[in-house]
Amino acid sequence: NNRIIAIIIPKVLKINPLIKNPPIKIEIVKTMRYLNMRTNFGVETVDQLDVKDFKSYVEYKTELNRLVKEYHLSGMLVYVSSRPDKTWSE
Repeated sequence: NNRIIAIIIPKVLKINPLIKNPPIKIEIVKTMRYLNMRTNFGVETVDQLDVKDFKSYVEYKTELNRLVKEYHLSGMLVYVSSRPDKTWSE
């Protein structure tokens, strides 16, 4: 009965070999993505998306790309980031 603790970060899998008999736990971290925009006053977060709100990762990425395109059409040059601005509250 081998048990492994794994933390899944996009494109990276970290396994802790020092824990001999840990409980089975797989945790997804950094699932929130923020749409930020650079302004004259610094970075401003305008929207956020969480992968947990979607049935699949493909739906999540499709919606994220659709939002970026919509913001670009409206003249807001947003970019996707894993961190919000300092004033953003969830």
